[in-house]
Amino acid sequence: MERIAAPVRSAIEAFVRHGKGPGHTAALLGMREMPKVMTMLTLDFANFMGPFFFGIVLLLPFCSVVVALVYEKEQHLRVMMKMMGLGTLSYWAINYTFWVSVYALYCLVFAIMCSLDYGIAHITIFSIQDGGLVFMFFFLFVNQMVAMAMLWSSLLRSTKTALILSVLTIIFGALMGITLIDNLLSTSSTPHGTLLTISLVPPFLLYRMLWEFAQAAFQAGYQGTQGMQWSDLTEDPRNDVDELFLVMWLEWAMFLALALYFDQVLDTGNGIPRHPLFCIPRFIMKSLTGHDHEAALEALEAPEILDPSLTDVVEEAARVSAMVGPESPWATTGDGAGLDPVIVDRVRKVYPAANGNPPKVANRGVSFSVRRGECLGLLGPNGAGKSTCIHMLCGFMGPTSGQAMVHGLSILTEMKKIFTLMGVCPQDNHLWDTLTAREHLLFYGRLKNIPTPELPAAIEKALAAVNLLLNIDQQAGTYSGGMKRRLSVAISLIGSPMVCYLDEPSTGLDPASRRLLWQCVKQAKRDTSILLTTHSMEEAEALCDRLGIFIDGGLHCLAPPKVLTERYGGTFVLTIAAPMEQSDAVAAMVKAMAPGSKCTHSVSGTQTFEFPRSDVTLSQVFNVMIFQRDKYQIRDWGIANTTLEEAFIKISDGAIGT
Repeated sequence: MERIAAPVRSAIEAFVRHGKGPGHTAALLGMREMPKVMTMLTLDFANFMGPFFFGIVLLLPFCSVVVALVYEKEQHLRVMMKMMGLGTLSYWAINYTFWVSVYALYCLVFAIMCSLDYGIAHITIFSIQDGGLVFMFFFLFVNQMVAMAMLWSSLLRSTKTALILSVLTIIFGALMGITLIDNLLSTSSTPHGTLLTISLVPPFLLYRMLWEFAQAAFQAGYQGTQGMQWSDLTEDPRNDVDELFLVMWLEWAMFLALALYFDQVLDTGNGIPRHPLFCIPRFIMKSLTGHDHEAALEALEAPEILDPSLTDVVEEAARVSAMVGPESPWATTGDGAGLDPVIVDRVRKVYPAANGNPPKVANRGVSFSVRRGECLGLLGPNGAGKSTCIHMLCGFMGPTSGQAMVHGLSILTEMKKIFTLMGVCPQDNHLWDTLTAREHLLFYGRLKNIPTPELPAAIEKALAAVNLLLNIDQQAGTYSGGMKRRLSVAISLIGSPMVCYLDEPSTGLDPASRRLLWQCVKQAKRDTSILLTTHSMEEAEALCDRLGIFIDGGLHCLAPPKVLTERYGGTFVLTIAAPMEQSDAVAAMVKAMAPGSKCTHSVSGTQTFEFPRSDVTLSQVFNVMIFQRDKYQIRDWGIANTTLEEAFIKISDGAIGT
């Protein structure tokens, strides 16, 4: 005021001296402002913290939504739900509704906290605006964010990557908003098209919306008027909220459509991806490309020629071909009444070349079937192709060529229907750590359409069968490895599925739990066709009606356990313990008794001999050993048939050797 008063006083004195003469002067007593409308200065935190703070707070739940959706995919929980009958649209609808509700509740609490009167300060960024505008903003924002989270979850496969990217998006959006967008909005010369283009990025769009609300709140507080109203969207040329609302609408719809599309066509390791043009009607696609894209996988490559010496495999392939071949009743009439529940016809799986390695053939034209009420076991060395075969039957991956059917439904085109008929116990336990055993079975039981009144009894029965009834209300994250395995088996068998795939179900179980599990599988076999993989020969003999042995991606034999033992064993194993000086005499005695015998083991006088069962009978062996025992100073002896494990080792060694 003094800087202004000094030149004013000098100007007045000069004016007076010029008019009245040098002896006249004038004194400036003071200055005051011109009259104006009364205003009240209020302290509004929204204008101090700005859209920077509110943008970060409103975007925080976005990280949780993305991580939760990606976690279910990374842990194969989603594909587990899919294999147990939960459809894709149902899965997304449930998740979308849940996360929109959670996000909306979070925003409601945030808006209420911003509307409270804190005495020394007021936050009017939302409370002073028209309620309909605020509601529309939060409604569009919540749906836009959840739709974008679904899109991200369709593209990402790792929860760590999802968390890092979502946090960086929040930080980058806030920093860019306060440094770049704030300057652009404050400059009147910024082209409108530039602002609209920048607003296409969701974090920048949020910052701009909050900036518009903050400016309207500041003006209303300074002038003592109302905040932003619906009429301002059309009457105020500087207000662009109507355009921002339109952008949020369009991005909401676009994100949802892209999320559902990419979820169907991208290979994320959680099922067979669909053709990129699956959404085009089949007859249009066929007319444009000359082939039916939905049935393209049904074309068979030239089948591999089976070794005629593998009589079991050749006979099984012929039986399968008679059921589903071009001249079969099923192919001519479409009636699947005479088909086995599970049919695998010349299925081949080739993994593409990667990291300089050649393509890997996991299954070589495999053909077999699982009959009604049968438990078919698949044995083989690690990497022989057993789990790959089950993964294709479960819809976890698609075959390179060939065909497989479950109750007459093709795994290539009708997997959605097959999911409702089957139960799966995968090789790894796919469980929610925060859910109890009861909650797991309650969820999967509803997926299997078990009537609600019958569901509690079915849950208790399933858990009692695997000895988990005492731990029914404990969280799965507190279970031991064996308890988790038993829970996985109970999940696969609940609802009495028509087909059940058990991939090494007894892994990590103690002997008592393993026996209990065997009883559970035997009872389920009465109503369910079971395909079982295992490395336990004892388990295979106890549970399986037939055994198929995989060697290098192909079936080498397929027969009941006793038949395999007799065919590939067919020998007696005689063990004799005598002094070392009698070793040669004992060997000569056994050679005279069984000319085809050979010594397979000799340590400190204890020798093991193996000879064909046709060379001698058990009574002859007992007679010789009783009469010669004292002569050769035999301390102990025993005879046994060849075990399934020994037969398996012979089959594997012979096949790999050839």
